[in-house]
Amino acid sequence: MLRLTSCVLSLFLGCSTAAFSETINLGIISFDVLTPGNGISPGVNVFNITNLTGDPLLSGFALPSDFPVFTSVIIMGATLTLEDGGAPTVIGLSSIDPGPFPVPGSLQFPDTVAFTSVILSATLNQTSLLLADGTTFLTDSALVLVTMLPSVDPSLVAGSDFAVISVTGSVAAAGVPEPRSAGMMMAALGLAFVVTRKGGLC
Repeated sequence: MLRLTSCVLSLFLGCSTAAFSETINLGIISFDVLTPGNGISPGVNVFNITNLTGDPLLSGFALPSDFPVFTSVIIMGATLTLEDGGAPTVIGLSSIDPGPFPVPGSLQFPDTVAFTSVILSATLNQTSLLLADGTTFLTDSALVLVTMLPSVDPSLVAGSDFAVISVTGSVAAAGVPEPRSAGMMMAALGLAFVVTRKGGLC
């Protein structure tokens, strides 16, 4: 009887487990060349931020499967912390709506300025996100924290370095029903009983 109970419990828990840990991408922050230098005057480099969320059929910017969030997410209270070997520079940004973020002058720098790292911190306006496959992703937190580091030391390279804006959380596994009544428990008991009588599973 103890063995039968163990089988039933295993089957029941197996059916009811419908979530797993995952990382979902929301967008990209990149370090790019805005204006190339001409040998006489320095060029201009820029930090671009693109929010790749929102249903493409509803003028959104999601790009499944790499950027699968169909909910139009607003990245609020964003700041960029720039490290150049001296005192960090913190730049406050307005809310980042889906699509390319309009680049303010504060994110443009002469190409003679070298950055060792950049940190984007912000808060999502919601933590329940609809994905392209119809499932719902629940983020672990509304907080977003992304660090861009040089791909080649010691400083960021314009036109090369970028970081993906992502969050962790869990998504319901598609096609796995959750038990909602005592009827399902009874079905599991019946299945376990039949299997045990036949000397099979467990």
